[in-house]
Formats: sequence, structure tokens, C-alpha cells
Amino acid sequence: EAAVRARGHDECECEALAAVAADASIEDDEMYEQVVQAVRILCDRAAGRTVDAGPAGVVGFASYAARLVGHPPGSDAARQALRASAAAALRALPERARVPPAELTRLLERHSCNLYGVTLHGVRGQPGSDTASASFVGFLHLFNHACNPNIVFDAASPLHGATDKGDPPCYGLYTLERVRPGQELRLAYLSGREGPGLRREHLREWYGFDCTCERCECDDPCEELAFAEALDALRCTADDGCCSGLGVQLAEGELRCVSCAEIFEPDS
Repeated sequence: EAAVRARGHDECECEALAAVAADASIEDDEMYEQVVQAVRILCDRAAGRTVDAGPAGVVGFASYAARLVGHPPGSDAARQALRASAAAALRALPERARVPPAELTRLLERHSCNLYGVTLHGVRGQPGSDTASASFVGFLHLFNHACNPNIVFDAASPLHGATDKGDPPCYGLYTLERVRPGQELRLAYLSGREGPGLRREHLREWYGFDCTCERCECDDPCEELAFAEALDALRCTADDGCCSGLGVQLAEGELRCVSCAEIFEPDS
């Protein structure tokens, strides 16, 4: 409740979040997080709240429909899970804040297709591990996928991170290699550790497309291995770190993990 009031929100969200916390049908953390996101978005809509994101424009409920691209999950179980999250959010909300179930389900599809793992690194006293998955309606939703990405989402930059408890964290993008003028900037929608078959299955299931990046178009196992090793060489190696985040170059021989912020030397 204190966190809600700090954001300037009203009783609608406090009451709805209390109802969500007491809802026994919410089976796991992933569903809980999704329901909470839906509650917050719909409470903002009911109150007419928007955020001026500067060059990225005004962000609010309408921007999800106008700017984010979503795709229904490919399996019955995943589609049912989305509908269950929408139903739980609508049960928790007062009638004035509700929208038709199908409309909220489509919103959650868009949200799910534009997720980034965010952390509280840089906020005093908080760990650097993943704490949430957030979608961004702004510049960060514009990037296409590649299994050999040239940019990475940064959730742990000391240049952007908050320095005092309670300050909002900031996030950004870093290049993983030298980018040529006119070259498209591409993110990886999955870790890149998977082989071609698993990557293809995941992207079809959750994003609805077949990847045609340079890595997926190659049919040489040695070339596929080279792509995988190039990414693995950038992965966090800190003993107490996340062991999965990629590192961005700080100085010769030093990388900083974009997930846990640990400084490490890449595996040779």
C-alpha cells in the first residue's frame, strides 16, 4: 500500500491489490506478477493517468493497443493461463475500472511479447537479481529479434541506476559490438543458449514468427557453435552473480553484467 501511495495512486489500486493477495486461484509468482501489472494498468486507465515519456511520447492504457505488438501463445495451456490472469485481475477490480475480458487478454498478450527482466540494482540495500518483468511502451519496444544480437537490455548500469533507496531505477540499451552506419539494432528475445530447434519452437510459441537472422539461416553446425560461443564468452562469470546476464565492455579485459552489475573477466 505504501508503494502504491508513493506513486500517487488512489484507493482503487490499494483495494484491488489486497484482493489479489487474498486470491487463492493465483497459483504462482508469474501469474501474480501478471495480474498485478494488469491491475495497475487498468487503475491508471480508470483514473485517466498517463506518463509523459519525453521523446517516446505519452504512455498509458491506449498506448498498449496503439503501439505494442502482441501474439496469442501457441499452446492451449499458455492461452488459458493468460485468460486466467485477466479473470483474476477483473475480479479484484471495482466495476468502474474493468474492461471486457477479451480486451484485457489482448493487452496481456502485448505485455507478454514485450517483456524485459528488470532489477533493483543500484537501490541501496536491494539485491541485483531479477525482481520483475516489465514491458516498456516507448523506444524499447521497437527492436526486432536476432539470435545473434548486437544490443542488450541493461538493467544494472551505475550510470543510470538509482543511488538512494526509493529512487526509481532507469534502464537502457548497450551495444555488444561495433555497429555499422545503417545496420539494424536487434535484441535477443531468448537467452541464445538453446539450439536452433528449441529457439525456433520458443519463438513460434510466444512470438508467432520464424526467425531468419544470420544465425538461424546458417546450416553449418560449426558456424552455429561459433555463434553460441561468442555469446557465452560475454556471460557473467561472477561466483555470486546471476551467471546468465551478458557483459558490456568497461575496459580492456573487463565486462559488467547487465543483470547483476558484477565486474568480471570473460572466460577465455
